[in-house]
Order: sequence, then structure tokens, then C-alpha cells
Amino acid sequence: MLTFRYDAFDPNTTKPGSNLAGFTGDANKQSLMIMGLMFKPSSVLTLGLNYQMLTFDKEYIVNYDGTTRKNLSRLYFNTIIDF
Repeated sequence: MLTFRYDAFDPNTTKPGSNLAGFTGDANKQSLMIMGLMFKPSSVLTLGLNYQMLTFDKEYIVNYDGTTRKNLSRLYFNTIIDF
């Protein structure tokens, strides 16, 4: 099974008290992309591998060394056991 999902969104941050972490005005657009592959070797076991990337307009993500970037990418391994 193949999976693909892409979300592009712009949170509503114009309400009072919503000035969180600089998400104001036009600098708050975000996107989420998920691509995955699932394999079912038996009737009770499903194995999956997916890649996820979250993107912001500005460099909001802070690395361990203190540098910043716009993208957060992760690779996940999933296991489902149906019994």
C-alpha cells in the first residue's frame, strides 16, 4: 500500500493573545508532507515505512547545536499487529 498526503495551511493568528513564537502576519504558513509504504506479509502483521516533512515560512526549528532551520524531516518505521 502506498500513502501520500500533503497539507498546506495558514493558522489564524490574528486573534488577541495568539502572538506565539512569532507566528503573526504572513510569516505563519506551514506545510506537512507524508509519504509512506506499507507491507502486509501476513494476515496479522503490517510493516510500514514513512517519511514526514513539516515546513514553516521562517526558521522556527532549533537544532541541538543552536542553529535554526525551516524544515523538520523524520523517517518512521511502523508495526501493526492485528489479532
